[in-house]
Amino acid sequence: MPDNKATTTDWRIVGVSGDTIDGRLINAQELEEMAEQYDPEIYGARINLEHVNFLLPDYAGGYGDVLELKTEPWHKDPSKTALLAKLAVMPALQKLWDEGKKIYTSMEIVRPFADTGKAYLAGLAITDTPASLGTTANFSRAAEQAGSQQTVFSAYRLLEETVMPQNQTQPQNQTAGQPLTEAGAESLFARLLAKFTATHKPEQPETPPAQPAVEQPQDYSQTIAELRQEYQAAGELVQKLLAKQEADDKAYNELAANHEKLRQEFDNLKQRLETEPAAGERQEHTGSGEQTPTAGW
Repeated sequence: MPDNKATTTDWRIVGVSGDTIDGRLINAQELEEMAEQYDPEIYGARINLEHVNFLLPDYAGGYGDVLELKTEPWHKDPSKTALLAKLAVMPALQKLWDEGKKIYTSMEIVRPFADTGKAYLAGLAITDTPASLGTTANFSRAAEQAGSQQTVFSAYRLLEETVMPQNQTQPQNQTAGQPLTEAGAESLFARLLAKFTATHKPEQPETPPAQPAVEQPQDYSQTIAELRQEYQAAGELVQKLLAKQEADDKAYNELAANHEKLRQEFDNLKQRLETEPAAGERQEHTGSGEQTPTAGW
């Protein structure tokens, strides 16, 4: 059941049958099966970020839900089948779309589903690099920009492939010796996610080479070093958070012990005052003299 804060979209293309940009194949029959079988009351497909199960609550999911599915011929190539979905969109997802982020979708298909022997849509990820052709851009300004630039799409491609370079120079958010903050940690995890979800456009030579090309070994040492540093920084953050929690627990225990000690001392003093008899009154001191045999106390 969608949240009452969610807004419902119109029909959006979430997948098209045929080849994907990374060389896989989306089966038209499976798209038909998913549209025919989908029922949120049996198994609801939630919207997540980049197919990743995050430990941090702000990224853990809950961006919305898939309400309905249907199929129809793809308007760019009627020989292909398009899977369309109506989505319940939460405010956090709408905010991303308004900023032009994660405007496409990527299907999570389970095959076979339970005991049906058929395919089922189990989830839907938001992304900037979809594998399927033809997915709807969930961002009005992006569509307006594409129209104003008169982008030409082929019969098999609605979206141009996005290439994300693997070795980009990353800004240094922390200097040596400074503690890693929570904001820095979020930036760190975002960079790690970008490395693992990057999609490269395969190179297509214009003419076949006369001889098989000798494959040159690639040097990943820099990437490995960067990952090692970032994982180390993440580990340091976790250790510092654990140490802070331990220090807070110790301070609380000490405060509780001091409070208990003061309470016991107060109770002892109160009991002593209540049980001890009051001292008698002393005679007035008159000094020494002939008639006063006692000169002092």
